[in-house]
Amino acid sequence: MNALNPQLTQALSELKPIHEPPPISWWPLSPGWWILAVMAIAVIIFCGWHLFRYWQRFQHKRRLLAELDQIWQHYQQHQATSTYLHQANQYLKQTLLQTQSRANIASLSGQQWLQILDQASHSKAFTEGVGQALGVTSYQPNPLCNTEHLHALLINWTKKASWLNYTGPGY
Repeated sequence: MNALNPQLTQALSELKPIHEPPPISWWPLSPGWWILAVMAIAVIIFCGWHLFRYWQRFQHKRRLLAELDQIWQHYQQHQATSTYLHQANQYLKQTLLQTQSRANIASLSGQQWLQILDQASHSKAFTEGVGQALGVTSYQPNPLCNTEHLHALLINWTKKASWLNYTGPGY
């Protein structure tokens, strides 16, 4: 109906086509993305460090349990209760020496030694239970001891001792 004005038609034909802007580039990143990237890297490093420390702590416990297993295997082969008690005492002292001073542990024996073990285990299993065999009994020529229960106590002591989360010098 309405015809376009010829001047308007000519003006419209002289217009250039619409140019779209170039697509937004992903590079360089905006400051917000840089901050997010730095925070993500920091979280990954933090989590990785703690996972490594966790693995390291429990690697130490696994090594201690393997040592305890060797003591048990030696006992099963030779059935020498006095040797087992001596090796168990040695194992406990070496384990405690990793976290406590040498003066407090190395020279202890008898009832004092059992009391230290009770303190470390938060129980009375050494002064009143099967662990009594590690006291004076261990120095007798033919000690009477329920070695299976004692071995179970030592395994439980090693597994549950939170202070055994020793990671070595410098950690």
